[in-house]
Amino acid sequence: MNYPCPCCGYLTARYPRQNAVADICPVCFWENDVFSPGEDEPSDENHGMTLRQGRAAYREIGAVRGDFLVHVRPPLPEEIPPEIPDTIRPARKEDFPAVYELVKTAFQTARVSDGREQDFVEELRRREGFSLELVAERAGVLTGHLMLTEIEVPCVPEEEPQYWRFVMLAPLSVRLEDRGRGLGGALMRQAAQRAEANAIFLVGDPDYYGRYGFENAVELGFTNASGVPDRYLLVLPLEFTLKDRAKGAVDLH
Repeated sequence: MNYPCPCCGYLTARYPRQNAVADICPVCFWENDVFSPGEDEPSDENHGMTLRQGRAAYREIGAVRGDFLVHVRPPLPEEIPPEIPDTIRPARKEDFPAVYELVKTAFQTARVSDGREQDFVEELRRREGFSLELVAERAGVLTGHLMLTEIEVPCVPEEEPQYWRFVMLAPLSVRLEDRGRGLGGALMRQAAQRAEANAIFLVGDPDYYGRYGFENAVELGFTNASGVPDRYLLVLPLEFTLKDRAKGAVDLH
């Protein structure tokens, strides 16, 4: 899964903005600055230019600086964000009854379901490691829902686990009549951008989630302690050192 460049908006970033160290956009040539999140704060990585100035330059000349025009290219079809009019925002307490019904109805047509996903949502809200709950809304109606919950993944002894944070994505629901519009991907992209984590784990269909950058966690080096076939234990790295450093037993329940 790629993420929006903060300057041109195309899906060219390999990792969420907070983790995309020295990532240079091939469309506008803005270099991501993890230490300069404000629009009007000078960026050392971009020779003192602010993000607002970079956006204005890209709109005017097609790159953040004229001498970068020889390095940029048009966006690829897969880098153009889908047009999704839904508002994606954190869930509020008043949303909870509608979320319950949305999740219950969405999983009635799922290939794999135990019929309790809506109750699992309420259980996750009570957990100590509960992290993030997002909803998608259009014209006052909830169209999608996603939750992230912090999990523990023991690291090998030479690692320092206090520097690692992992979350579980479960469940993900999209209203039946709103499927096929990229809304599930938009929810996952928003969750990854908001999550202060090194990776997102889930149990799911590798054919579907593989489109959004999820990889087989066992092949990456993690141990499957979740009681599901290995092919369904997936992970989305949110920063580039994960593949070389973090290992451990993953138990998603």
